Amino acid sequence: MIIYPDFPTSSIINQEYSDPAGPLHLCSYLSSKGIKCLFFNCVTNKEWKTYLRENLQNIGLVGISAMTDQLPSALEICKFIKDYRKDIPIVIGQVHAMLFPKQSVESNLVDYAILGPRAEVPLERLINFLFYKKGELKQIPNLIYKSKEGKIFKSKAKEIPFDFEKMSLIDYSFLGKKIFQNLKKYPVGMLTSRGCPYQCSFCINSVIPESRKWQAWSAERTIKEIKKLTKKGVKEIIFWDDCFFTKKARVVRIIELMEKEKINISWFANLRADHISENYIDQKFLQRLEKNGLTWISIGAESGSRRMLNLMNKQITVEQLIESARIIGKTKIIPNFSFMIGLPEEKKEDIEKTLILMKKMKEICPQAKFAGPQLYRPYPGSKFYQLCLKSGWKPPQTLEEWGEKIKKETMESDPFNLPWIKDKKFTRTAWFYSIFLVLPLNNLTKYFLNYCKDNKKKFLIKTGGIMAVLIISILGRLRMKLNFHELQYEIKLLKKYRSALSA
Repeated sequence: MIIYPDFPTSSIINQEYSDPAGPLHLCSYLSSKGIKCLFFNCVTNKEWKTYLRENLQNIGLVGISAMTDQLPSALEICKFIKDYRKDIPIVIGQVHAMLFPKQSVESNLVDYAILGPRAEVPLERLINFLFYKKGELKQIPNLIYKSKEGKIFKSKAKEIPFDFEKMSLIDYSFLGKKIFQNLKKYPVGMLTSRGCPYQCSFCINSVIPESRKWQAWSAERTIKEIKKLTKKGVKEIIFWDDCFFTKKARVVRIIELMEKEKINISWFANLRADHISENYIDQKFLQRLEKNGLTWISIGAESGSRRMLNLMNKQITVEQLIESARIIGKTKIIPNFSFMIGLPEEKKEDIEKTLILMKKMKEICPQAKFAGPQLYRPYPGSKFYQLCLKSGWKPPQTLEEWGEKIKKETMESDPFNLPWIKDKKFTRTAWFYSIFLVLPLNNLTKYFLNYCKDNKKKFLIKTGGIMAVLIISILGRLRMKLNFHELQYEIKLLKKYRSALSA
């Protein structure tokens, strides 16, 4: 059984649909090798205890795919399983295990950890070892395990080449009967490549060597997956690739095949700002992409400060960000530019430049949307992580401590908790008000009403909350315009409700 744990904020927006690419790839691969799999997604189904009670008697192994934010849910699930059946081995994978391999297995709730983003072959070999006595643990690459005495070992076996192109087609039936039968209702996710060749110093890919290796399906394989979905009536596809446009020739071929096969879909993908240029994706090709269904693109802008972009090793310039907004503004494609603040060595003027750039990009490209500015989160092994430690920040030392930290801080993020941030008041204003300045009011009110419904808030709270959303949105614009960041009473009072809107 492969389990995808919940996120602390998912209940706020009542997600009806979620298709995590990693677990879907994993289940599809194992199934193609004759290994029977069940998949349970806690994001879309909160009744995981009932599901586990009904199925654990027939389970030989449980795999948990967990990013750091999913740890509170993951640990609760692991404890439930161990209390119910101690003999079931639990394997943890995904980002947190890659960052903290030894720490992950030190927990009494976890037996094995698989490192690296390509878990298919290691997990298959672990299953063959545990249930068919094939091979040895030390022969399984990217595996952390412990002896009966509790001693922890890391396999030194070389990584086995994995031909991403030849893996089995993705089996979306693992999403469950209800979702699979109604797949055409949703924007369906697809991962056509893995890894990222760029090394932004804040990104998870920069600290995991395997993630720097870019692997991709051919255009032909990609079209085969798309056609499989269109036969189910799917009209919208989200390409979750970190960098879908890494090789222009592949994208050109995909578009050629879409035109030849008369595939009519709308789609979303991630794109670098410097890819939009006369030498790569020019105005003419962007319009061709739009004609063939490209409706949304996500661009990691990160900062309006040249100094910070250089520190991030982003390899783009402020001028390229402005130019990307200008060119996209001539189309109907909606760009979503993501920004970040609260990094080590960042100054007030760097954040001010970010806010100024966001405003300028909105003027150039009226349809532009923005994610953030979000607060930076440190990843072990990166340049910024060392600076965070130098500032006096102390990271959790166990899996359980991480779970508690996420539970406490994800819903109440605040720059005052981060010792590397110097101008805390200004950063707090920029962080707290970002959603009020970026998201449309109808979205904000919708999210707040969902929060009230889930938490059974009374009519007066609903009415007062909607009025507060409007007032705070106006107040935030005034604070930024007047550059006034003192007397932050409303932020202190309402910051715990911000998460109800940030999802």
